[in-house]
Amino acid sequence: MFLQLLLVLSLASFRLSYSLNLRPIVGIVSQPLSSDPGLSYIAASYVKFVEMAGGRAVPLKFGDATSEIDTLMDGINGVLWPGGGADITDPTSKYYQFASYIWKKAIEKNDNGIHFPQWGTCLGFEFIHVMASGPNFDILECDYDSEDLPLPLNFTSTDAREEGTLLKTMSDILYHKINTQSITQNEHKCAVPTSAYDNATSKINQFFLVKATNNDRNGKPFVSLVEGKKYPVYGMQAHPEKNNFEWVTTEKIPIPHTLSGIQMSQYFSNFFVNECRLNAQTLQNESRWLIYNYSPTYTGKTGGYFQQTYTFPILK
Repeated sequence: MFLQLLLVLSLASFRLSYSLNLRPIVGIVSQPLSSDPGLSYIAASYVKFVEMAGGRAVPLKFGDATSEIDTLMDGINGVLWPGGGADITDPTSKYYQFASYIWKKAIEKNDNGIHFPQWGTCLGFEFIHVMASGPNFDILECDYDSEDLPLPLNFTSTDAREEGTLLKTMSDILYHKINTQSITQNEHKCAVPTSAYDNATSKINQFFLVKATNNDRNGKPFVSLVEGKKYPVYGMQAHPEKNNFEWVTTEKIPIPHTLSGIQMSQYFSNFFVNECRLNAQTLQNESRWLIYNYSPTYTGKTGGYFQQTYTFPILK
């Protein structure tokens, strides 16, 4: 316990050496809406996930001009890659080309000395693996039975908080809860198999530190929590935003809205937005870009995954 306290204090000292940005803005990447090819969307739960930690959101809209994306990337303080169903394994797809451009810009910023964090959830988690591994479009397998499946995280070491920063400040109580209670909500058929990390010298092993794994209903293992070794890139295969903000009632097992589930969600939100506070970029004319310019639609009453959804016209 004493060693853990020293580590937390050391981390706090390191963070305080930065001039914190107290107005962090996170770019959230939109995806094409399968039911309407003229629209892209962002589930409102991702916006709320950022806001509950003291951040604000800007949509990075699929289909917008590269010049507009460049302007936003030079002003925002991090990027969130949501879950969804966009095509991330075809290098000729318009969405992959759009997303990979944003990824490369974020990596370049870090290479140029700008702390620019990224977070990937579900499909976003899979996307950051595709990109960090090459890109390697074969790193994913899509035969998992993990829809509507809350699970505890199987941490990869006795105390996964000891290495890296992602879990460093997590309390003993919350760490135990996440390790023993089924509170991380999985909604996926594709995932990164643990075997993808078998080669110790592979690009993906050089890029990510695996913090936790899980098994699907058939016992097939997948990677479930990672953080970058060199770059501030983090990801979870499950959906921490759902514990607070999604209320779908048709799952095989309901989303865990327990106090433990809420605390887990808040921890990862707080961690990511605090990483964004370490980025000092300033978005010019921010009121023009913020998500407040758009109104979410109540989509939960018709079923589906999301209670509220933002939609945006795709510019041709």
